[in-house]
Amino acid sequence: ELLDLVRAGGESLRRIPCIAVQGGNDIICPPSTAYELHEAWPEMELRVVPAGGHSHYDSGLMAELLRATDAIRDRRHSERAGG
Repeated sequence: ELLDLVRAGGESLRRIPCIAVQGGNDIICPPSTAYELHEAWPEMELRVVPAGGHSHYDSGLMAELLRATDAIRDRRHSERAGG
């Protein structure tokens, strides 16, 4: 389980840039699991889509996933450019 890996992985795993996108109405993977992961991995950015469910086809989740992907890309470009 990812939560166990994060807890066991310590600093090396926690240095990996991560943005988690969670549906606020996800009944398969409830938001509480994302909050637990964020508690164990505070460097992880957690974005909760209040009306989102479980499927990445949900329009709100899809939009947030794209924003998160763009944010990671932009950070990488900024790091490479020295800024």
